[in-house]
Amino acid sequence: MKTLQIALISGAHRSRSQSALVARYLSEFILAQDEVKALNWIDASDPRIPMYEDHGRLTVEQAAHIDSVGDLLSQSDAIVLVSPEYNGGMAGSLKNLLDFYRREYERKPMGLVSVSSGSMGGINALHQMIDFASYVGAYISNKRLMVSEVDKAFDPTGAMVSERLERNARAFVSDLIWLSRAVSTQKAMDSQ
Repeated sequence: MKTLQIALISGAHRSRSQSALVARYLSEFILAQDEVKALNWIDASDPRIPMYEDHGRLTVEQAAHIDSVGDLLSQSDAIVLVSPEYNGGMAGSLKNLLDFYRREYERKPMGLVSVSSGSMGGINALHQMIDFASYVGAYISNKRLMVSEVDKAFDPTGAMVSERLERNARAFVSDLIWLSRAVSTQKAMDSQ
């Protein structure tokens, strides 16, 4: 039964990002799951997202866009963060977007995905995302997806060709959906 709504935040901000390919692949894979009724795609590089600032200092248009993204996060049963590793950390555009919100993350399942062209799968970016998710009170999914050597995971047309990525993505999404169902069930019981 399709009941879950998931937000996926793509932290990539390069125009031809391999991380964006991973995020797109995951979004299609997540949407194909029986339990998922909607996927809210949020792009951290959206030019309508300003540098972090108090709401009172944003333009009307900026505040409206930030509020609409916040609504998507609030309505979602789970959030997936996908970040490339830049200079030993998560993407700055992703952190900038995440900083606009707080209560939207509390007691919400969060799946973490790090992407790197190197052999370590973006472990430093992953650690920063773990620290962030812990700090804001999210429930971190047990399975994390670390995509190493991302340049070998897709063919020149952008089609995913890595059996390892497919296998790991399947385990990651399965764990995230299990956690999301469990938390949604518990929240429904608590509201009765």
